[in-house]
Amino acid sequence: MCWTRREAVPCEPSGATVGRHAVTAALTETLHPVGSEDRAVDHELVYEAGVVATELLSNAARACRSLIALRLDVHHGSIRIEVYDDGPGVPVERRVRGDEVGGRGLRIVDSLSTSWGTIPRPTGKCVWSEMSIVSTSTAYLDCTDRRR
Repeated sequence: MCWTRREAVPCEPSGATVGRHAVTAALTETLHPVGSEDRAVDHELVYEAGVVATELLSNAARACRSLIALRLDVHHGSIRIEVYDDGPGVPVERRVRGDEVGGRGLRIVDSLSTSWGTIPRPTGKCVWSEMSIVSTSTAYLDCTDRRR
């Protein structure tokens, strides 16, 4: 693993924004186009990771009692986003009608992730997503030590 970032996120709707900013900032520091000497980033992958984080965190904000924790693991070939909340139940994909405003978050996560799932915990759950850097990006990783 290159590095991990952990972030406490408010157990409220604004937590999704806080977490998205943490994910996109960390990835912007790390992902660079192959052969580039400058700090240009792979904007598409950073954007998609931000979308996935937002969807997972939005679900957590609706379920949490008092706690949301975000973990971002960056490996040489993948990004893993984990969101833990202390609320009951696990998220499930819903069938939605075309005119409904919400309910598509897990479908979005599924379409942007190489895999995702839920790990039940004694006091809540962890919902995770993995995204491949190799298949979606020309980026390479700066794997210098970035423990935070």
